[in-house]
Amino acid sequence: MPRNLVYISALDGFAEDFPLGIETWKKYCERLGLDFYVETERDKVISNKVNGSWYPWSSYYLYDRFFDNVLIVDADTMVRWNAPNIFDVATADFNVVKDSSPLEYGAIPHLDQWRSSYHVSMPPENYFNAGMMVLSHDSYFKIRAGLSGFREVSESIGASSWGQTPVNLLAWENFGTSINYLPVIWNDMIGFNYEEGDTSFINRSFLWHFTGPNFQLDKVKRKRLMEQAYSLGAHNYEV
Repeated sequence: MPRNLVYISALDGFAEDFPLGIETWKKYCERLGLDFYVETERDKVISNKVNGSWYPWSSYYLYDRFFDNVLIVDADTMVRWNAPNIFDVATADFNVVKDSSPLEYGAIPHLDQWRSSYHVSMPPENYFNAGMMVLSHDSYFKIRAGLSGFREVSESIGASSWGQTPVNLLAWENFGTSINYLPVIWNDMIGFNYEEGDTSFINRSFLWHFTGPNFQLDKVKRKRLMEQAYSLGAHNYEV
């Protein structure tokens, strides 16, 4: 049996801000027999960069831990109570979901920021959101090794997408058209795909990602909607 791991980076107060999201992933892993780890201690990662998108790529835990495949997922996500095993769906070496932001708002400007510092060959329509990635062991370490030096460049050019765009660039360079793009139900970016107050995502998708313009990085708004979503399905998580 392959050793499959769900990893959440929840440093900088994210574990305290989004405990219900983490709880849904804990129950998911218990139900399916998956390894589960939540990163909460800054001294357990190499990077001291404030933005958390770098943490999974500098985690001592992931460096030392044996796994065959890993799901790296953001702390501001929730997984539905009856979601199937994502490792049965994400069977390629590199599995992601395309970013839900409009190209002119997301992929195009994010990629353009790097053109003066890096050869950008990735088509904007293939740009993915790094808040949910399923990687094989070798794929994870290939991206991790390739990211060396990107942090400093990201800071020097003022890149607004922090670690997400470098991961996109390296993934396209290493895997290209073999990247497996999963349907949006595996990374439903609520702030892009639904009007404020709409909770229909609960029955439409398996993974709810509380990010996007409707939240404007507002943790209180995100937490409130996550609490609402959990309350609507809480009894199902206890089954």
